[in-house]
Amino acid sequence: MTSGSALRVGLVGAGPWAKIAYVPLLTGGPELEPVGVWARRPEAAQEIAELAGTTTAASVDELLDRCDVMAFAVPPDVQADLAIRASGAGKHLLLDKPLAGTASRADELASAVEDAGVASVVMFTSRFRPDMRELLAEASDVKFAQLFNLTGAFLGGPFSNSPWRHEEGVMLDWGPHGVDMLMALLGPVVDCQAVERDRTTSAVLHHEGGGISQMLIGAHWPGEAVSRIDVVTPQGRRSVDWTGRKVEAYEHAFRTLRQEFVESVRTGEPHPCNARRAADVQHVVDALRASVAQNS
Repeated sequence: MTSGSALRVGLVGAGPWAKIAYVPLLTGGPELEPVGVWARRPEAAQEIAELAGTTTAASVDELLDRCDVMAFAVPPDVQADLAIRASGAGKHLLLDKPLAGTASRADELASAVEDAGVASVVMFTSRFRPDMRELLAEASDVKFAQLFNLTGAFLGGPFSNSPWRHEEGVMLDWGPHGVDMLMALLGPVVDCQAVERDRTTSAVLHHEGGGISQMLIGAHWPGEAVSRIDVVTPQGRRSVDWTGRKVEAYEHAFRTLRQEFVESVRTGEPHPCNARRAADVQHVVDALRASVAQNS
């Protein structure tokens, strides 16, 4: 890799998220060059490789040999194992959330990234959208926030047949997005509680400095979808609503993510949405899941 040249990216995974998000992310600009796809199912890998303008790899080792960056669109436990291996080989990482199946495993991955001195960015897609960037920039001294993400994503659509999502539930799947946004607005979480009713989870988070946030999330929601965050500051109330927005409309967010990832690789400066951040988020997610198990 030379200064100014595209980073060569190998993609692990060929499911719906690889097609919907990673193909446009990796092919949408000159910063990255897809050089291979590996997946457990060769026919699925071939489909994604054709969409990305590249070829399949016969093994993870072959993919590692081709690339500067490994990108992951696989279940969390698979990601943790392979990403630790990739970081040890000196590869920079484009990671998905959740970082791993548990917070302890997420810590192992974050530490491996730090020990290897490689760059990492996690696909907290909301954090790269212009509306959320504007909210974070303008909403100071947030004392209270409410977040709603109620959808029928597990009832139909591309992720409705995902075994790990149905087994682990919405808190491990979408919960990291919500926790990350609320932590970005109000700061670290010092305590949290959650309860689940009818496969919908309600959570209360207490933040350093006294801020309080609430989160209501569900992916088996039979009614009208709602995806919104409301914050209260001394200057008044601010809201961001992304109800019904499709991932395909995230072109601007993907461009920002891609450019900031490459900048992190070239400068060595950790990105705010790096693996350590995702591990911190996962500690809160694990605590909320434990609370659900206790209270529901």
